[in-house]
Amino acid sequence: MMSVIFYYLIFFILLGQTGAFVEIINGISVGRAPGLFSPSFRAPPALEPLYFVSQLPPEAFAFPELQRQLSECTLDMCIAVDASGSLKNKETNGKTGWENEKIFATNLVRRVASFGDDISVRYANVVFGRKIRTWFDFTESQSTDHIIYRLETMPYLDGQTNIPDAMLECQQHLLNSGRNVEKVVLVLTDGSATPDLGAVSVPEAAESLKANGIRSIAVGAGNINKTELLVIAQGDVNSVFIAEDTSSLNNLVDDIGVSSCAKPNITTTTPQISTTTTPAPCPWSQWTSCDASCGGGKQTRTRKGCCEGCLDEVEGRACNTQACPGPCQWSDWSPCDIPCGGGVQTRTMIDCCDKCLARLDVRSCNTGRCPVSVDGQWGDWSAYGACTDSCGGGFQMRSRTCSNPSQAGTGKPCVGPADDIKKCNIQDCPVHGQWGDWCCSWSECSTTCGGGQRTRTRQCSNPAPANGGADCVGSSIEEEMCNTQLCPIDGGWTTWTGWSGCGVHTCYRTRTRTCTAPAAQHGGKPCPGRGTEVKYCPPVCCLGSYRSSYNQPWHGC
Repeated sequence: MMSVIFYYLIFFILLGQTGAFVEIINGISVGRAPGLFSPSFRAPPALEPLYFVSQLPPEAFAFPELQRQLSECTLDMCIAVDASGSLKNKETNGKTGWENEKIFATNLVRRVASFGDDISVRYANVVFGRKIRTWFDFTESQSTDHIIYRLETMPYLDGQTNIPDAMLECQQHLLNSGRNVEKVVLVLTDGSATPDLGAVSVPEAAESLKANGIRSIAVGAGNINKTELLVIAQGDVNSVFIAEDTSSLNNLVDDIGVSSCAKPNITTTTPQISTTTTPAPCPWSQWTSCDASCGGGKQTRTRKGCCEGCLDEVEGRACNTQACPGPCQWSDWSPCDIPCGGGVQTRTMIDCCDKCLARLDVRSCNTGRCPVSVDGQWGDWSAYGACTDSCGGGFQMRSRTCSNPSQAGTGKPCVGPADDIKKCNIQDCPVHGQWGDWCCSWSECSTTCGGGQRTRTRQCSNPAPANGGADCVGSSIEEEMCNTQLCPIDGGWTTWTGWSGCGVHTCYRTRTRTCTAPAAQHGGKPCPGRGTEVKYCPPVCCLGSYRSSYNQPWHGC
């Protein structure tokens, strides 16, 4: 009994160092993979059970061994990514599920690359909706930058969820990879496989992978079928990872990266402990950093045994025991995922400080034995998602799961589609008017000189406004000045002056006018005629004087 307790304590502290642990909740063992605190899924009773703490030797995840496995990671991995219709919906981070999946895949590649320069990991990629598409295989460049670029540009397929064919497609690439190394299929999905879609069922695809020596990792997001994830992972609970939704997938990157490359060295033999050699005193290592900044964390330190066969010693102590700021509160328990045979309920911590380590709690439910068979029944339809277009005819999709109850034993699967699509916003899109070219030539100038105007027009017809679209902005008429040269002014005569007098010995008199009313300008015509007029005086004026009658006096002219 004492040896069991000793192994338990040693193992728990070592797992705290490496980030791997097994949590005991309500007497149920829930495995968690090495890395961050991401929950895996408990195997149902009919499948391979988890190892309990007391069954694992303390060296299962010894830190130096973990470091070695990561730095020497060598494998071929095919990543199968769900591109079905439900991934169109936006998540809590404002991105669609599809965008979140691509971010997760690229971050996973970056994380594995960070394990060291000596790793040798190659990738292939398959996307699946109703159809399957190989996006790239092992013949492509395997530089980290190139793989990340290809994952960032994965095509979206839409439609239903064909998981088994995607698994077989990955299997084909791995069997033809040309390397005798460990082979892994990673399936990333936010839903369940569509019933009767694919050449085989999910269990048959998982069996095929297992028969060919290919390991599988199942990653789910949202309200996922946990039992199906465990089937995909060939019954290995340590290869199942679940995120609350696709926006939380990045919280699993460390766990999955480590799980891909490192596995616990689990044996069922009891380690032999020497009882005859007493270890010499050895110095303790420095205390590790506290694993929480508030709310109570732990620190550990180790020292090596100083004789052959002696166990390493580990010592722990509490740290940062002050309360975390802000309240921590659990959400309500989720519905049980299966109606019988041992299901799982989860709850998450909400309104909690960001330093609280426990984010997910798991408990068993519906543990009663299932009848021999249970026919699957559909659950309620989800609400329709957002329309893909605001006008012109888009699509909305809703989905349902075969979980009310789920198929069990030899029962029949649900009949009918898991997804429903309808048209939406079918009204024609508004067309905003755009101007055509300016029409033809300019009109005639309004004047021939002195500054006139001419115009040209255009039509709001390229296109014309329709379906409530806005009219063209601006005027349909354009004006410009023309014939701006000064107009010619013809010369005009002033009024004649009075006649000059007839002087003595002068035989004529004159009058004049000038061409100044107005003067000719800017090429205008000069005044016609003469500026001076002559009128002859009476002849007698030429003699100097005259009298009008004989008896009248003489007069000058």
